[in-house]
Amino acid sequence: MVHSLKKFVENSIFPIALFDQDMNYLSMSSSWQKMFHGTENIIGKNHYDFFTDLPKHWVEAHQAGLRGKIIRGMDEPYALSNGKHGWHRWQVSPWYTDKNLIGGILISTEDVTPQKEREIELNSILARFELVQQAAKIGVWDWNIAQSNMILNAEYYSLHGLDTNEDHSFEDYLTLIAEEDRPRVSQMIEMAMKGQGAYEGEFRIHRKNDGKQRWLKTIGKVTFDENRYPCRSYGAVYDITEQKLFSLKQLEEVAESYEKIFDSFHEGIWAIDSNAITTYVNKPMSDMLGLTESEMLGRSIISHIEPELRHVAMSKFSERREGISDRHEFKLRRKDGSDCWVLIGAKPVFTEGMSSGVVGVVTDYSEIKKSQEEKDRKIAELEAIVLKRSQQN
Repeated sequence: MVHSLKKFVENSIFPIALFDQDMNYLSMSSSWQKMFHGTENIIGKNHYDFFTDLPKHWVEAHQAGLRGKIIRGMDEPYALSNGKHGWHRWQVSPWYTDKNLIGGILISTEDVTPQKEREIELNSILARFELVQQAAKIGVWDWNIAQSNMILNAEYYSLHGLDTNEDHSFEDYLTLIAEEDRPRVSQMIEMAMKGQGAYEGEFRIHRKNDGKQRWLKTIGKVTFDENRYPCRSYGAVYDITEQKLFSLKQLEEVAESYEKIFDSFHEGIWAIDSNAITTYVNKPMSDMLGLTESEMLGRSIISHIEPELRHVAMSKFSERREGISDRHEFKLRRKDGSDCWVLIGAKPVFTEGMSSGVVGVVTDYSEIKKSQEEKDRKIAELEAIVLKRSQQN
């Protein structure tokens, strides 16, 4: 039994050694010899004569092995007398004689220094990456779709006001998104799930812990299995509230500047949405109809048109929605009920390929129309006189 065990150990390609009950060497593999003892012949010598400062738990593992137990150690550091150091995994196992008595122990070891060094380097990179994420306030998520499991970094929890001690699902994430933005975000993710893969978007959330509204930008990707089913989604999210507020302030300043310019026009500026509801008028436009700007905002254009002409107005509006620009005269109704003839230059507005409204430049045509009608009346009277005299002759 001992002879065959010795041969097995000697021929092993792994670092392994056979000891008797007193921890004397009985046999060892060439890789053990090279790793720990060089060229010195140590058969019959005691293990502890070479390793005088072994960690206590290693000695205890040897004793446990001699009592019949199997003990393992994972990724433990070692330092040799020749100055070499690293990490290894080891196992202590008892071996038995022909009479089924414990004859000693078998110690095997595996040098995992290269793997451990790569792991340490990777952890160092991840730690630096985590610092970058924290400094940049970037939240990161990894969603296992099949298992409905999400892994979130600390900054993600902070951005959304979530409790790090609680589990959070994808559905929880959607409930934080502002109600107005939720359909758009859901559609964006749905398109990615259906095969688009990558997605990017901006939206508002209400933080869970304090209810504060924040603007976030997310960049994500969905991966698919061999059957083209979505299996994983991962990405990053960061706060763009300050940029948004700054942009909105700039837009307000630009809008205020344009409003001053538009109010200085003699022509009216009239903007309506895709439902023909007024969204903007300048002061000349509201003055033209004897109304205030607030009286026109939010009202349909047909409220300023006589009932018998409303079908004509909606027909013109349908043409604008189809992308057709036009210039025409039309009769509006002032607040006091009087007619207001206008010349309208209307241009359709499209957002992301969809009709979103119409903007028109409106010129008060009433005086010209009145003069034209007076001129036409006089011409008609003159023609009637000429016709009457010609008939008398």
